[in-house]
Amino acid sequence: MADNYAIIGVAKLHTAGNVAGVLAHALRTRPTANSNGAGIDVRIQPPPLEKIMERVAEYMPRKNAVIMYDFLTTASPAFFKSASPEQVEAWKRDSLKWVQDIFGKDNVVSAIFHDKDEQTCHGSYLIIPEYEGKLNARHFTGGREKLRGLWTSYAQAMSKYGLKRGKLYSPAEHKTIKQYYADINAAAERAARAAIRPEQLPEPGIKDHASPREYAAPLINYAIKTMQQRNANLATALAAERKENEKLIAATAKDRELYSFLQANPDAFRKLEEKLERERESRAADKEKYLNLIAAVKTFFRKNIPANSKDRTPERLGALLGFPELKKAIQIDLTRAARPQQGTERTL
Repeated sequence: MADNYAIIGVAKLHTAGNVAGVLAHALRTRPTANSNGAGIDVRIQPPPLEKIMERVAEYMPRKNAVIMYDFLTTASPAFFKSASPEQVEAWKRDSLKWVQDIFGKDNVVSAIFHDKDEQTCHGSYLIIPEYEGKLNARHFTGGREKLRGLWTSYAQAMSKYGLKRGKLYSPAEHKTIKQYYADINAAAERAARAAIRPEQLPEPGIKDHASPREYAAPLINYAIKTMQQRNANLATALAAERKENEKLIAATAKDRELYSFLQANPDAFRKLEEKLERERESRAADKEKYLNLIAAVKTFFRKNIPANSKDRTPERLGALLGFPELKKAIQIDLTRAARPQQGTERTL
């Protein structure tokens, strides 16, 4: 007869998001691949996530500190297959007591057993690694020797059920909680794909003897609901496509209108180009006249009005200051023009 072993697992959580994910998995508030939905056994109901994080914050954790353990207790699958319901119940009580004794009763904020909805029973615990008023994960799981000590202690507590500790210093690698669940999911998928023989089927129940109409009604309703949803999605897609087609038709109509116009007026583009060329020539001529005028005014000021002349005041120049080129050329000193020299009378 093969030996049955006591098994533990621990994962370190660093963020509130990690804690929320573990809670969602343990309480089955999100779909779980390896669960058949038969229910869970809650021994310690976890408080809301906000309350948990408020308590963690009281210890003022440093950055990237281990704020919580995701802890697991279980045993070899063969143990649960042969154990009576009373033995499984006693194993649950003793497992929870051992966890509370090791980590402190107040630090175990959640204890949930999964045996009704999974093939292998196991306990899932959320634990604050508090020791002497501080978060101190190193005290509990700092180094391989302390982890080995935890496993040895749990095996000793479970020895009454015939469970043993794995071989000490064995080269076999310890599975993480993540690997444990991955193996469970893989086993469930293999079982689902396996062929079921007739003798493995359960005896027919009352529901199996229902009339064909009662048996088929839920299936038909589900099919109708599915088709209605698909039809609604198809109608939405067709409406969007219809709008795009309408836009395309409108654009095509404009293109056809332009094409018809060009066919009726083959010289339209040539006439438009000629008109634009005339506009460009007219603008170029106006610009040349403007520049010539500016040059003439600049020359006039340089030759006839000295830079320090009183005729260069803003009041005298008037609208000429509206031309940036002239304003720069005239070089008005507004500060000097605004303050008359001492002992002189300012006149215009």
